[in-house]
Amino acid sequence: MVNDFAQPGETVELPTLQGRLEQSDVTADLTGAGLLVDRVELIARLYKEHQSWAEVREIWHSQRISERGSRGSAQKIFRILRRRLQTGASHLPSVPQLAEILDACRGERAKAQLVYLYLVEADSLVKYVLHEILRDSKPDANQWDLSSDRLMRILDEFRDADGEPLRYATSTRKRLVEGIRSVLHEIGVRKRPYDDEGVVPTLDREVLLVAAGYSWSKEGDRWQSSPVGLLYLFQPVHHLDTLFDRVNADPTWSTRNFQNQVMLHPEDDPFSFEL
Repeated sequence: MVNDFAQPGETVELPTLQGRLEQSDVTADLTGAGLLVDRVELIARLYKEHQSWAEVREIWHSQRISERGSRGSAQKIFRILRRRLQTGASHLPSVPQLAEILDACRGERAKAQLVYLYLVEADSLVKYVLHEILRDSKPDANQWDLSSDRLMRILDEFRDADGEPLRYATSTRKRLVEGIRSVLHEIGVRKRPYDDEGVVPTLDREVLLVAAGYSWSKEGDRWQSSPVGLLYLFQPVHHLDTLFDRVNADPTWSTRNFQNQVMLHPEDDPFSFEL
């Protein structure tokens, strides 16, 4: 084992975002664009090829309009997805790297899990809901309450940094709830579209290494004490040692001793692993 992570009495908990977000940081973008894995993959591939967002926008609009929808609708979706990719790339693979990793993925679920991490990093409201769901669970939890009622209560309980509630109508909140439930189904946390319980999804190698690199980028060398990328993917504490061992088996990562602890860290760019 790389790290006896779950010591008796030790807890790993995401911080609450209640009262910490500015209202201006909160959007209902998820109602305008869900995970849309195929479209994200197309945008990433185009950006890798052209290295210009202006060119990508024009090509993507022409393709989307020829298939369906208006230019205005295409522009809105593109704007949301581009923002997710640009924001997420500060702690996740660059857009060209993402295109390569998505191309190497063996299944749609793995692709969805990768795109989901960009959504979480870019969307403060989705992140708030996730933190509340995961904070509610016990450290050894294998299931989570993901019912519409539970998610709606989480949105209703939201307060921003000034103590104000969400400024969205009930109809918008319902659409947000269904959007979150749909995303959690796509990444394998909800097995069926109508399930109210969440389960632990399996992580392929590419997803695991990206989640580990994301955690390290966010938390630094002590990332194993707060492996946010793995927690966002609903990996329980008692799974973490096994996941750390899988990360350590990749040549992109190595170990070192620090204050009597074995620490995992990337040799260079954590997202430059062999595909």
